[in-house]
Order: sequence, then C-alpha cells, then structure tokens
Amino acid sequence: MKKNNRETGAKAEAIACWFLKQQGYDVLEQNFYTKVGEIDIIAKEDQTLVFVEVNTEKMTKRDIRHKL
Repeated sequence: MKKNNRETGAKAEAIACWFLKQQGYDVLEQNFYTKVGEIDIIAKEDQTLVFVEVNTEKMTKRDIRHKL
C-alpha cells in the first residue's frame, strides 16, 4: 500500500472513530489484526459490539457539488 493511501486511510479511521464517539459508542480497538485479516474499528454501545470497516473513495470537486 502506498504511503499516501495509508495516510488517507488513517485519517478516515480517525474521523470514523470521532463520529462513533459522538454517537455514544466506546471505541475499544483500532486496526485489530487476526490470522485472517484486519478489523479497522471495534466499538461497543451498551451490550452490542460493532465491527467497522472503513473505506474511502476519491471524489472530484464536481462529485462533491453533485452530492450537495
């Protein structure tokens, strides 16, 4: 993975963690590695565990204007 992609992914994961915390979730783990892969975020709300995969997409200024 390119350095720029890693940086983008790290920023997106930080935003996702911030959002989850704002919604009342406790973020338990980030970048949790297992034998079969990685879980970006593990969070908890009350008695519910949530496993989060964070993805980003490249958008142009035109794409952003269109979505607004």
